[in-house]
Amino acid sequence: MKAVKKNDFVMVIAGKFKDKEGKISAVYPKVNRVSIEGLTQKKNMKPQGSFEGGIVDRPVRLHASNILVVCTACKKPSRMGVSIEGESRVRVCKRCGKAVA
Repeated sequence: MKAVKKNDFVMVIAGKFKDKEGKISAVYPKVNRVSIEGLTQKKNMKPQGSFEGGIVDRPVRLHASNILVVCTACKKPSRMGVSIEGESRVRVCKRCGKAVA
């Protein structure tokens, strides 16, 4: 999976939600997808048990290849790299070269 984590601020670069920004609310590494706060889609649901059915807003699961992390230093979407500083690994912006929180 790409270098994305929960609570990263990202921008969608492809698909129906292109150019939307938001914070990652959930990461699904087995299927290589992420869920972003504020991005929802309508789904028609049938009645089940106590649920009456109807149109429901559901969070969208986007593929990780369709998003880029927005760098905290240069405020632009960019790819992330990893550098080793001491004994720890730090994510680094490929555009400006500064560490990303």
